[in-house]
Amino acid sequence: MALFSKEACCFCGKEVGLMSRSKLASGEYICTDCKYKTHPFLRVDHMNKQQIEDLMAEMQENEARFQSIEWRKTQRNHNGAAWIFYDNMNEGVFSLYTPETKKYPNHFVFEMTDVCPYDKARAGRPTRGLYTAQQYKDMITLTEKKDASGKSDGWVLSIPYFRYDMKIETKFPATMKADDVRYIHTTIQNAVSYYNTQGLQNKKDLHQQNLYKTAGEALKAAVKGEGVEGVAAAVQKGAERGQDIDKGKIKKKGLFARLFGK
Repeated sequence: MALFSKEACCFCGKEVGLMSRSKLASGEYICTDCKYKTHPFLRVDHMNKQQIEDLMAEMQENEARFQSIEWRKTQRNHNGAAWIFYDNMNEGVFSLYTPETKKYPNHFVFEMTDVCPYDKARAGRPTRGLYTAQQYKDMITLTEKKDASGKSDGWVLSIPYFRYDMKIETKFPATMKADDVRYIHTTIQNAVSYYNTQGLQNKKDLHQQNLYKTAGEALKAAVKGEGVEGVAAAVQKGAERGQDIDKGKIKKKGLFARLFGK
């Protein structure tokens, strides 16, 4: 087969040259336009056609979820390029917009609890809650690259994730302010480390309190003779509180609030 021959995209049928296609693990080709329906942090060359089709559907779902979330946004710009870190500490999720994702219209919503060492992800072993705040920070690396003369050639920020086919990595040019680069890095470190330690523990405590409260309300309904309907209403109310806890609508109160009802 000639080096410069055209191949048909297995998704849209368009014939494209070598520079406008990628080869899938199953041997078919995907054109650049269809590839933009996936995500740059996922290796399509490690997937077959069916997996890519599933990924395209998954990315549409991710974008719908992204649009439904109220995000806190941290942004730094340089020479027309933008790096944006979106986070929601109530839901424990984050997303990224970088020069690498610019041409991909759908955002991927990452779970903070799925940030873990690469070797654990490849082995398929869950690691949630196994690390300290500092260990979570250390996982999210910022590496300065140097050229042959020892001069800075930019930085690479990497976030290990519990998905074998994903590599979250973005590059910053050497001309960008080092303080801006480090600010993005530190913000991501702090958000992920806090949620995976203190944030998760707060939710666990709230769910436990809700369990006790729901049991007490159900017992009270039974004692008052409200019957099955009264008990069921108490349980339903507890389930709704549990959903509100997961959404961050109910937060753990500090000592001052507990003492003075603030």
